[in-house]
Order: sequence, then C-alpha cells, then structure tokens
Amino acid sequence: MRSLSLLAAVAAFLCAGVVNAGTVSLIGPGIGEGNGDFNYEGGGTLSGVGTATPGEDIPRDRFFAPSPNIGATVDVDDWTLVRVAYSGGNNAFGLDGHYGFDAASFEPNNTGSGQAFTNGNSNTIVDVIADTISGVAGSAGDVIDLSYLLGSDSNSGTANANATVTLTLDAGLPSEQVSAFALQNRAGFARDGSTLVTEQYISTGAFSTVDLTIQMNPGNGTRSLVDDVRLTADLAIPEPGSVALSMLALAGFGAVSMRRRLG
Repeated sequence: MRSLSLLAAVAAFLCAGVVNAGTVSLIGPGIGEGNGDFNYEGGGTLSGVGTATPGEDIPRDRFFAPSPNIGATVDVDDWTLVRVAYSGGNNAFGLDGHYGFDAASFEPNNTGSGQAFTNGNSNTIVDVIADTISGVAGSAGDVIDLSYLLGSDSNSGTANANATVTLTLDAGLPSEQVSAFALQNRAGFARDGSTLVTEQYISTGAFSTVDLTIQMNPGNGTRSLVDDVRLTADLAIPEPGSVALSMLALAGFGAVSMRRRLG
C-alpha cells in the first residue's frame, strides 16, 4: 500500500505542477511592480555625491545627481543607479523624462515617464540596479525573458549607447546562478524596434530571488538612455506525454512491488 500511496502523491504533484505553471511578471511598467518605465513621484535620495544637490522635477519624472564621484548613488522607486566610472564630460546621471522615448510621437497613449540616463564620455559607466525581487517560486527549466530600450541623445543614428546586463538568481546562496549577457549597442531613440534589446535565460535549478543590473555608458555619444524594462519568468510546463510516461513508470514500479509482497 505504501507504494500505491507514493504513486498517488507523485501523480498529484505532477498534475499540480501542470496546473500552476504560467508566466509571471517580475518587472512591469509602474511603481510597485518594478517601475520599468522609470516613473518618478518624489522621495528620491542621493548618497556619496559630496556637496552636489539633486536636480528634481516631478512632472518631468526627473531626479538626478550632478556628481562625478565613483560610488555615488541615485535611489528612486524600485531602482538604484550607481556611478561605476567617470572620465569627463557632463557628470549628471539618474532619471529624466526630457530626452527620447517619451515624446508624444513615440508614446501617444502614455502620460509620460522618465528614462534612466547617464551623461559623459565613453568611459562614464553607471549601473542601473533593480530592487531584489523575492518570493519567486522558480525551478529548473524556467524561461526568463528580458526586454528594454537602449538609446542615445540623438536620433540621427550616429550617436551610439552601450549596455550590458547581468541577471542573478539566488544571489549569494549555494544555488546562485549568474548570466552576464553580451554587450549591446544601439543608436538614437526611435520606437521602430531598432533600439529594442531582448535577452533570454533558462534556469538550471530552483530559485527564489532575482536581481537585475543594466550597466550603461554613452558609447561614442554624450548620453545613454535605458527605458521600458520588462522582465518575466515563464514557468516550465511538463509535456503531457512525459507526465503520462512518468506516471506509467511509477505505476509499473508499484505493481511489481505489490506482486513481490504477495509472492
């Protein structure tokens, strides 16, 4: 009877896994759901900026630090921006809705939002770090999809911006998984698909937290822009055939065990 009970429990587990599978949004557009559109409603803070005072304009979704200090941070809802390197040029970085991507011609149905930005030359690097996403019931085989807009301060197509993304699951734990994606380069800020970056990672084990860092620099331009970050996890769904085969194999194991006990 223990073998049959085990079979029933495993069958129930497999069926439950199929029912509960689906796509989960990890970073969406609004504040409180990841703030992938970089909205700003006030309350931002700066640290490590010396005597610099913040630039702030709430209707413009603007909050930035005019500081060249390495390690300087701009904290806003759901994000922290950290200066990693600086070697000249305008030293502002943070959020601002003044630049590309959010003009009426690009987002006619959007009331407006900001973009993460850094000014400076090609060695001015800023990490755009999402707040840790916890409570994720992740498992091996889950597909994690990322998309974001990457652009520059010019829509002429001559000024390029660079970005690299690091995705970390279960940071600091023995189960940690790290995926560092290849350098991406985009020009301008048009919404014709040319500035969209997409990345994908397939988990190799269970995980419960997700961390995302987008490192940006202006490339050959004077400004780098990141906007419309979206991150989803698509839970792995076992093929019906594989589930059925697993159940049949377990049923066979149970039948053999019963015969041995009766014999």
